[in-house]
Amino acid sequence: MRRLQVLFAALAVTLVLFPGRAASSTQLTIALTPSRDPTALQQAGEAFARTLSRLSGTPVKAIVASDYAGVVEALRSRRVDLAFVHPVGYVLANREAGCLILVRDIWQGKTAYTARIYVLKGKGITRIEDLKGRTIAFVDPA
Repeated sequence: MRRLQVLFAALAVTLVLFPGRAASSTQLTIALTPSRDPTALQQAGEAFARTLSRLSGTPVKAIVASDYAGVVEALRSRRVDLAFVHPVGYVLANREAGCLILVRDIWQGKTAYTARIYVLKGKGITRIEDLKGRTIAFVDPA
């Protein structure tokens, strides 16, 4: 939740400093990727939208997409103005919709994107080579 708050704050500062896009629109729509409980994410998005509306003077709407591909399609078809995406989502949004990174989060002083592989404890997997022949589950296919 803390990372989401920091990211929202960075976006709010950006929109306040660069209000041209918001001032020319009747509403700014932000898409959130389904990275946690959709109800909690929608509530956080709505709270952020209210704050950003107050700061920018422009109505802001936050939506939670059903999947990552939905966010990219909404960007491509211009149904949303901004989106919070993971690294693979950004690659797709850039390729499919020409999107650029506006802000990104800083975690422990770093802005690099990382990936993680989680394994069950006691399975004897300690190196990447130990994954050979194993089954891996991925997030929503993009």
